[in-house]
Amino acid sequence: MNEGVPRYHIQHLTSLVSKEFPQTKLEKYLLNFHPEMDSRLSAPAIAEIFRALQDRDFTARLPELKMPVLVMNGEFDNALPRSREMSKKIAGSEHHVIAGTGHACCLEDPATFDPIVLKFLKKHKFITA
Repeated sequence: MNEGVPRYHIQHLTSLVSKEFPQTKLEKYLLNFHPEMDSRLSAPAIAEIFRALQDRDFTARLPELKMPVLVMNGEFDNALPRSREMSKKIAGSEHHVIAGTGHACCLEDPATFDPIVLKFLKKHKFITA
């Protein structure tokens, strides 16, 4: 495997979370898990994913969404400004920001994240319990 991919993976994951999270046992596990998980993960594959994402902008179509939409971010998420903008364009969407977390807010603070998701799912009758 390309040695640069695991190093990039660790740098990328670290950039998605709060500054404190990389010191936790969970983050240390996650940082070392994914590069070995899939032999198809290569520098060209990662570059192609980012290239594909960069060339697509569906922002103008967001108002067309008619289903319930939940947008979640961490306080330190680099996608937070874009997510705020996005949620404003989707009628009836809910946007929650979890304090003290980054992009991986679901991993950093599941005790806050999970109840928000469950409440949303119950509110829209996707689950009953």
